[in-house]
Amino acid sequence: MNTRQILDKLISFPTVPRTSTKDLIDWAANLLRESGAVVECLLSPDGTKANLWARLGPSVEGGIILAGHIDVVPVEGQSWTSDPFRLTERDGKLYGRGACDMKGFVACALSFAARVDVSKLTKPIYIALTYDEETDMSGALTLADALTQRGIKADWIWLGEPTGLEVITAHKGVLDMQTIVEGVAAHSSLPSKGLNAIALTNKIISWLVARDETYAKNPVEESHFDPPYSTINLGIINGGKAPNIIADRCLLEWGVRLHPNAQSAEELLESYQNFVEQEIKPLMTAFPATQVKTTARVNIPPFACGANNLAATYLLPRTGSGSPLSVSYATEAGYYAPLAQGLAICGPGSILQAHQPDEYVPQADLDACDRLLDGLVG
Repeated sequence: MNTRQILDKLISFPTVPRTSTKDLIDWAANLLRESGAVVECLLSPDGTKANLWARLGPSVEGGIILAGHIDVVPVEGQSWTSDPFRLTERDGKLYGRGACDMKGFVACALSFAARVDVSKLTKPIYIALTYDEETDMSGALTLADALTQRGIKADWIWLGEPTGLEVITAHKGVLDMQTIVEGVAAHSSLPSKGLNAIALTNKIISWLVARDETYAKNPVEESHFDPPYSTINLGIINGGKAPNIIADRCLLEWGVRLHPNAQSAEELLESYQNFVEQEIKPLMTAFPATQVKTTARVNIPPFACGANNLAATYLLPRTGSGSPLSVSYATEAGYYAPLAQGLAICGPGSILQAHQPDEYVPQADLDACDRLLDGLVG
């Protein structure tokens, strides 16, 4: 099967959140075994999804990891001009959910595996496919932990997120946080009988806004990010039942884009927790049942790997890219980076098409990616 035929099959699996990925993984595993690969399918803890880890070539140290995810975002509420789960070509563009993000690169990797002469490989070429990148990246975290325990150490990693075949060597990390403040309800005419959860949450919001302003006033020197500092976003706030009732509960969802050369996630959360302990909880002592509960729902590590790393050294001159890019969105790179001496993000399709209705990947991008992969053993 060529790359386009493989992409057609991959898109036919509607691997949206809360849907099993096992059928796609089983199909890809069989294709890789036919290509001479040694393949493992690693189930998620609940058994509904699976990662894939495959090796082409000898079982020796080093080699290259081709990494991608096989889950896609939903299509509900989007206006598509063709079936999103059937590959459709128009004017040299291949349309379908996941065509660029990122089943296009996965198709290229699987097609490459079918073409390569395994007997000529002196180092392994691995293929890593993961679930849940579009939600909490638990698939990559689970796979990276498993490979670390096995002592896997590759020479470099090629993560094929859609970049228009530009080369990315740094991105920000992501914290997705949920804070729930439990207060005490009372009639609004008797404020001493209750504890207003919205008012307490407002103090937390003020602290977060002040921290965000501090980040903006202290940009990282010689940073290539836009903006060149970490940012905090207040996403959702929901609390209270009526204007004449003291709010007994307030939910706040907030997120952070962490610059890799600034305050770490651990440092930020420690500062936040100190603030809650010193400034919020003393206001709650008269009401023992009250609490502030903060949970990190997603914690994606930032990634930074210089322009001279092995992956960038291979990809930059062959893609025609100038300097490598730094981006503010996140990928699985931060989980994989410890497994190799170098990592770069580079793939067919544009990030501007990701998650959009009528998502597409240019056929020309797939062809160029195929040539890049063939060069690995040229």
